[in-house]
Amino acid sequence: MTDVETKVVAERVHQPQLGYALRTWGLAGTQVMRSQAWIITVMLGYIGCGIVMGQVLGEPIKVSLYNAVILQLFLSFGLAAVCLYLIRVLVRHNHERLLAFIYADLRNNHLTPTRILTPIPLLVLTAPFISVVSSIKRLIPVMQPYVWDQAFADLDQALHGGVQPWVIVQPLFEHPYLTSMVSEVYSYPWFFAVALMQFWLIFTSNPNRHRLIMTSLLCWILLGNFAATMFSSAGPAYYAHFVDGPNPYLPLVEYLAQVNAEITLSALTTQDYLLSMYQSGTILPGTGISAMPSMHLSMATIMVLCARHIGRTLTICALAYLVFLELGSVYLGWHYAIDGYASIAGTLAIWFLLGLLERRNSSPSTHAMVS
Repeated sequence: MTDVETKVVAERVHQPQLGYALRTWGLAGTQVMRSQAWIITVMLGYIGCGIVMGQVLGEPIKVSLYNAVILQLFLSFGLAAVCLYLIRVLVRHNHERLLAFIYADLRNNHLTPTRILTPIPLLVLTAPFISVVSSIKRLIPVMQPYVWDQAFADLDQALHGGVQPWVIVQPLFEHPYLTSMVSEVYSYPWFFAVALMQFWLIFTSNPNRHRLIMTSLLCWILLGNFAATMFSSAGPAYYAHFVDGPNPYLPLVEYLAQVNAEITLSALTTQDYLLSMYQSGTILPGTGISAMPSMHLSMATIMVLCARHIGRTLTICALAYLVFLELGSVYLGWHYAIDGYASIAGTLAIWFLLGLLERRNSSPSTHAMVS
């Protein structure tokens, strides 16, 4: 029970039951809105700015792209969470009055006004926020053509001993079945993992919840939109489409095409799909081409930060997944190696800057932003 709920419990004997309940829920709702004021402001402000930007550019900004997808995923996660809770209760507690125990546990620990109201703002705003992110991502070449690919390719080679990073990575997976495995693991689990992480952030009571959520939001905005527009690039898979002259990724593209002729690679299917969407100007969930910085690596970095607050085993798994994504993004031609380096550095910079604000500012309103 929170301080707000404790504050009014003493009044219960002096007020009608309905009045007590309304006061409890009202105070809890006020506390929830105040504690998440910065989160709500950032999300609403970004959504509003995105809509205005679309109007100025004469391009549609769709705020409902991910409504159905996120609703289905969150319902599935919620059902799984309920099942896991019931299994845990059955395994750990041997009570004769099991239903009474579950009722009391839910009422006192999980279904308090604060715990019920806290997730609501993010549940409402997550789908529109991600939809605007995706819509703006598709507008990157409208605002800034893909002009950085050659520079990033040259920088990649300079940083890796005069050799393109894909040449270093390819021997690790140079077999059709290994290539297929990398393609499948890179392509699909990430979206599921990001949605699961977001679900956890929405419902967790972890003391670092606000800071982790703000890190995620600012990464999508500052890295996924602003930095991606400033350093507009398409990536190695599309190098020949946007850069004149020799293509240092031609051998990689030819190898992947050869494997794809034997075993369909989801990565190449998706790359062809994104190119066709770009050429047709279509806005659909997940469309838009952008290499620098890599949001796959940014979100995976936040997964590591989340895992640190859950357990060591999960942290090790998250770190391994982060390394895999960096290697896979280069091997499959999605990204230049520096896309991943920049994303990891940028994400950690945002995380630590928010922590610095948390330590330097003691006012309740500022603390609520990053606590």
